[in-house]
Amino acid sequence: MRTHSTVQDRIRDAFFQALSEKKYEQITVTELCRTARISRVTFYSYYPDKESLLDEVLRDLLQEVMDSGDALQARNNPSNDTAQAYWNYFDAFFGRFEKDRSWWETIAKTSDRSLCAAFYKYLLEYTEKLTVRYMAAEGSRFTVRQAASFICTGLLSFLYTSRQEGMPLEQRRKDVHELLRCLASSGLFDSRGSGHVQYESGETKAPDHEMEK
Repeated sequence: MRTHSTVQDRIRDAFFQALSEKKYEQITVTELCRTARISRVTFYSYYPDKESLLDEVLRDLLQEVMDSGDALQARNNPSNDTAQAYWNYFDAFFGRFEKDRSWWETIAKTSDRSLCAAFYKYLLEYTEKLTVRYMAAEGSRFTVRQAASFICTGLLSFLYTSRQEGMPLEQRRKDVHELLRCLASSGLFDSRGSGHVQYESGETKAPDHEMEK
């Protein structure tokens, strides 16, 4: 992840604070400058507009998630199993938000359509990167965009819905694991993956259709 100056950190902190209090469309550069205690000239020396600031925040966030996922891959997926890979990277995604749950609650505000659209854009980009890595070379009958959109849209909708229903974050995480396991056993990912997924504890779980044999 790129490093930021102290001024940039203050701008980003001001941005997070504003997002927790109002919708993205209602945030102004003037307000951010006042909270960060900088001039508009200083703000524009770093960002041409607030959209560029949001882009940087989301790109940095998902790069941090990708780096954490890479570390999980190196630790518990030496065979590069596709199902395990998706599990690891979405574990990294949840792990990032567990570090700062207020950030997740802010990003997950479905009432803020512009913020949701921006977050979805980058989450889809993140999912496509994974799909290119772990599925495109496996001869799937689905395109990268089709598979990534299905996974990203389905999981994001599930997370939003379960949040609205009051499901605790850790339960949401466990249920996403189960959904990914079911997808792995469906053949969506590729023809090579077994669908066996290893828990952080080291336990390995087979798809339902194998456990029933």
